[in-house]
Amino acid sequence: MGILDGKIAIITGAGQGLGEGAAHAMTQEGACVALWGRTFEKVERVANDINKAGGRALAIKCDVSIRAEVDEALKKTIEAFGKLDILATNHFAFAPYGTMEDTPLETWDYEYRNNVIGTVNCMQACFPYLKETGKTRHAKVITYGSASGTTGSPTMSAYAASKEAIVGLTRVAAVEWGKYCINVNCIIPTG
Repeated sequence: MGILDGKIAIITGAGQGLGEGAAHAMTQEGACVALWGRTFEKVERVANDINKAGGRALAIKCDVSIRAEVDEALKKTIEAFGKLDILATNHFAFAPYGTMEDTPLETWDYEYRNNVIGTVNCMQACFPYLKETGKTRHAKVITYGSASGTTGSPTMSAYAASKEAIVGLTRVAAVEWGKYCINVNCIIPTG
């Protein structure tokens, strides 16, 4: 028995790195996972690995910066699993680096569209299901910031700012959604 037995989780950016690690960790603790990613082959590989190991995972192609794709991925998740307990918004985008004075507006737009708006799209779409879960047990939202924002990493202004924006929206959601028994926390990986 694991601490996540019977739980259903969505993990975005689940085709590699932290997302892949979170997917394996959650399934080892008993969760069923919907793995969302822009590159289907990556999330399909992770899902296949989990399923071969005896877990239950579903791979779904989804660009979280596009709300219609988020809505469709959520529909597929609910059709497969029936409910939602955990949302982990691990997705992120890196644009070309440059100094603050040289970073073009297109880079800022790319970072915010993918990192911030992608997180908002997922949180807003999933909210009704998380709120329903909160009626009987706590639901969870896990967002991901970055040490580049907290430390002020040189040449990463757009990325760092987008990740700090996620920290801010996490704080607001934690305050607003707590009354629905939805826990909202931000992880800031380092190293």
